[in-house]
Amino acid sequence: MELRQLDKDNWLECARLWTEEDHFIAPNLYSIAEAQFYPKAVSRAIYDKGRMVGYVLHGGDEDREDWYIIDRLMIAAPFRRKGLASEAIAAIVALAAADGRYRVVRSSTEPDNAAMRRTFEGNGFRTEDEMDGDEIVYFRGL
Repeated sequence: MELRQLDKDNWLECARLWTEEDHFIAPNLYSIAEAQFYPKAVSRAIYDKGRMVGYVLHGGDEDREDWYIIDRLMIAAPFRRKGLASEAIAAIVALAAADGRYRVVRSSTEPDNAAMRRTFEGNGFRTEDEMDGDEIVYFRGL
């Protein structure tokens, strides 16, 4: 698994990965556009064995200097249940830890997204039932 920057050659393929089946997360095209307005946001495509399988939007929090945020994480439907979300989370946590500025990695998901909740919990994240809008917040110390 590898995370690659989005660029003029792969952004459209990444935008097309999202389908209605991915209703728990904003469309990739929306996230790619949104990232243009947040200086700390990083859009990356997730690749496995050279094939694009997902998308992640992550970066330093705009308000809290010690928080690293996973804003969006999606694995395309045909590639789920193979541990790729966990591998992507591990890679992002490693990036945040290597930077040295961050104390915590945070993310959120809809309460009904049981698969993502299990993925967070299986990767050392926990929740104190804090809500961010309609989503439950998960966090992990570094």
